[in-house]
Amino acid sequence: MQKIIALFILLSITGCSSPSGEPASSKIKWVYDYRQGIEQAKESGKPVMLFFSASWCPPCKILLTTVFSDEDVARVSERFINIYVDVDEDTRTRTKYKIREIPAIFFLNSNGEMIEKFSGARTASQFIKTMNAIAAGYPGLSADS
Repeated sequence: MQKIIALFILLSITGCSSPSGEPASSKIKWVYDYRQGIEQAKESGKPVMLFFSASWCPPCKILLTTVFSDEDVARVSERFINIYVDVDEDTRTRTKYKIREIPAIFFLNSNGEMIEKFSGARTASQFIKTMNAIAAGYPGLSADS
């Protein structure tokens, strides 16, 4: 618990975003425009990982610094189009998915249809397991894609 409190204090002081707007601690390549991300998914045939977050959200920051900063999670995330939705900036997408709590993570197929909602705390290895199971439904995507 002390580590989580210390992490929260550190993130509160230093912030969680780089100057480009990308979460500084995340190693995942994010698309910051929902419509653009869905178009990329349709064109590539890749599934989508849709992450709802906000700059003020401590659990979101913890997820970014623990799970999304993991090298193996980042590697597996390359099999997806990863869309980062700031719920304060993109209220239309937040409303569409009826987001009431964050962080919220949805997995969509390449047509933007819901596959699975991801909730609750997970370790990087549990997250990788879920991502691999979803990506396995896309035979054209190798583990190296």
